[in-house]
Amino acid sequence: MKTGRTLISAPLLTLISLGWAAGQGGNGANAQTLNFDYPSGFTLDVKVTGQTVRQGIRVDDLSFTSPAGRRVAAYFVRPPAAGRFPAILYLHWLGDPSTSNRNEFLPEALALARENVVSLLTDCLWLDEKAFPWTGRDAVYDRQQCVRAAVEARLAVDLLLRRTEVDPRRIAVVGHDFGAMTAAQLAGVDPRVRTFVLMAGTPHYHYWFFRFSKLDEALRPGYISEMSQIDPAALIAKAEGSNFLFQFSRGHDKWVSEAEAREFYQAAAGVKQILWYADVDHSMKSPGADKDRLNWLRQRLSIPKRPGQ
Repeated sequence: MKTGRTLISAPLLTLISLGWAAGQGGNGANAQTLNFDYPSGFTLDVKVTGQTVRQGIRVDDLSFTSPAGRRVAAYFVRPPAAGRFPAILYLHWLGDPSTSNRNEFLPEALALARENVVSLLTDCLWLDEKAFPWTGRDAVYDRQQCVRAAVEARLAVDLLLRRTEVDPRRIAVVGHDFGAMTAAQLAGVDPRVRTFVLMAGTPHYHYWFFRFSKLDEALRPGYISEMSQIDPAALIAKAEGSNFLFQFSRGHDKWVSEAEAREFYQAAAGVKQILWYADVDHSMKSPGADKDRLNWLRQRLSIPKRPGQ
């Protein structure tokens, strides 16, 4: 992974002003009030740019806009039958360039469509490693970017809820790596989703950001304090009434230690389960993990079992 700082455009400044209200905190530090909201009546401006049939399943290639002005590309995967179905929002990882995008979970979404499940797979903010949007040095900027990613996930939920095919009572979010961390934030700020699968995430952003940062050791406690309100562990602790499945590699993940994984799991409020896999690294490319995830989702979303499952 590489880090870099991008210029803040006027639309992003608008999001920043919406996302944070500044004041004075103890010890002279800037106190910030969390706000993951966006303007009431914000227009998603959904555009469908193409439609394909993959393995007999219709996939819409679409995009929607965010308050920062970014157009978020996504796949909308729908079952062949008519009706109102459970839905899953998939948030990909930052890893292999071929799957650090909406394609990571597309095979899973196609398989679930045959079980009458709708899926939305987005290109998340971190999809381009060369434009990695966090610094590990400037906590205010990094915090704004993390809020921005969570706001885009909230907008994706909006999109799902506006679809007539979606049962609003049965929505789940599956996230991997940064996707898991954003999903944890979403769990703490958006009560519309109560079912989550979190794969190979870390409980605190600085656990990863400091690997690339040259921030002076003396300044790191201040950075950690500034980031603490939006850390996945802090927000997932607010998700009372939610259901979580955590999936981690055991002994082969250079990005998430077993201690960090357990810290993330222990921070979660609600009903939770943790599963470990010795046959996989951070990529989580494990048939066993895939099977466990699908079975857990079927149970939580009340998806009828097919013969042989």
